[in-house]
Amino acid sequence: VLTGNVLGGGNDNNDNVSAQIVASGFESYTHTIMARGLLWTHVRLCSGTSSREVLFTTTHLESFLQGGHMGQPYDGVPQRKAQVRQAA
Repeated sequence: VLTGNVLGGGNDNNDNVSAQIVASGFESYTHTIMARGLLWTHVRLCSGTSSREVLFTTTHLESFLQGGHMGQPYDGVPQRKAQVRQAA
């Protein structure tokens, strides 16, 4: 649990906000040779008597491989398209 002005609102009323990680994980993409996936965390933000839940995500999509993969050219374009669809 994080406490303090974690939202960085810059207000002068010194409202304390807490952030609690509810769940988190890593979902591997189906079409990857580079172990790519979606990293996510579900966070509950609380301030006084109010709270809200937020889902934070980030990803690293497939890359171009200079020299190819298994003797074949590999630009990663079809894999990135599939990964974006899977992340959605």
